[in-house]
Amino acid sequence: MPELERSLPVRDFFERFFNARKSLEACRNCANYGMLWSCPPFENNFNPLKFSRVSVVLRRVKNFKGAVETYREARREFDSRILELERAGGGRNGGALGFYAGSCEVCPPEKCVRPSGVECPFPERLRLSLEAAGFDVSKISEELFGVEIEWEADGRSPEFITLVGAVFLS
Repeated sequence: MPELERSLPVRDFFERFFNARKSLEACRNCANYGMLWSCPPFENNFNPLKFSRVSVVLRRVKNFKGAVETYREARREFDSRILELERAGGGRNGGALGFYAGSCEVCPPEKCVRPSGVECPFPERLRLSLEAAGFDVSKISEELFGVEIEWEADGRSPEFITLVGAVFLS
């Protein structure tokens, strides 16, 4: 499946897909909660309504190498694509803000300085995920693209890895 992209007004996106309670519950059950600068809890909450449009991107990749390796490999390309769209929208200071498909991967998780209370040394490269910002990516994937995200279950890897990211635009 090729990369798919949908653009819609932020207000519509927010009303349809924002579910902070569900996202926070999932985040609290993750080992990265409070351990990475890209993961909740956050002191400053993201306000999507200051933007006018959002461009949502989905990429589905065949799982050939195992879920973790396939995901990491796919993320490198996908993150570059999100940053490319962010730059095309004017960049972070020009009214565009990208969201990756998962937590930050600039540093290995065990090297993130957040647990020690030190600010991120790479704030220009740090991006949140839609989940961390309170959006339901499973619902986004299904309703905008007709794709059900396959999750690892009972030790069984999914056949496809699905990445969902976005760029919010002024």
